[in-house]
Amino acid sequence: MDIKEALSQPKTWVTVASVALLLLLGLGPLMAGLAGGPDHAETEYPDLLESLDGDDETAFIEVVNQELFVFGLWNVTMALMFLAMVYLTDGGTQAKLAMVAAASMIFVSGAGGYSVNGDAYFVEWVTLCAILGSPILITGYLQLNREVGE
Repeated sequence: MDIKEALSQPKTWVTVASVALLLLLGLGPLMAGLAGGPDHAETEYPDLLESLDGDDETAFIEVVNQELFVFGLWNVTMALMFLAMVYLTDGGTQAKLAMVAAASMIFVSGAGGYSVNGDAYFVEWVTLCAILGSPILITGYLQLNREVGE
C-alpha cells in the first residue's frame, strides 16, 4: 500500500483523530479531574470562586473536577469506540461508520467542551475536532462513492 492509498482510507484518519482525541481531550481532562486540585476552577472561574467561601468553595471545586473527569472519560470512550468501529468493519460500512464518527466527534466534543468550560474554549475545541473530523468525512464519503460505483 502506497502513501496515497493509505491517506485516502478513512481508517487512517480515524486512527489519527482517535489518538489525538484520546491524548488531548481524553487523558488531559481525565487526569486533571482525578488530581482534584483547585487549578482549573481558579483559572476558569476566578470571580465565582472569590465570591464563595468554605464549604461552598470546596463543593464548587469538586463539581468542576467531576465535570473534567466525566468529559475526559467520555472522550476516551469515544476514541476507543471509533477505533473499534473502523477496525472491525470494511468497505461501505466502514465508510458510513467513519462519517458517523467524525460528525459525533465534532458535536459531542463541542457540547462537552461547552459544558465543562462554557464559552472559554468552545471555539477552539470545536475547531480542533473539525480539523480532525474533516479528513474522516472526506475520505469516508469518497470510499462510499467508490463502493457504490463498483
